[in-house]
Amino acid sequence: MLPLRDEHFDRWLMIFEKTAREQFTAEAADIIVDRARRIADSFEMGIASRRGEIVSPRHTFSAAPTSG
Repeated sequence: MLPLRDEHFDRWLMIFEKTAREQFTAEAADIIVDRARRIADSFEMGIASRRGEIVSPRHTFSAAPTSG
């Protein structure tokens, strides 16, 4: 398994978010960045699980949609 650490995901997200905000409208970038954060969390939790660890998501900030 590759020795991926939190810093690798943080750097990838920083670069990804900057690029998304440069290339897309604010609304589209928000959606794309939220998805990227969820993917990073999923990878991190999967890696931790393979190591026998339990970790919480670190990057997902959006709240559940509200109606009304």
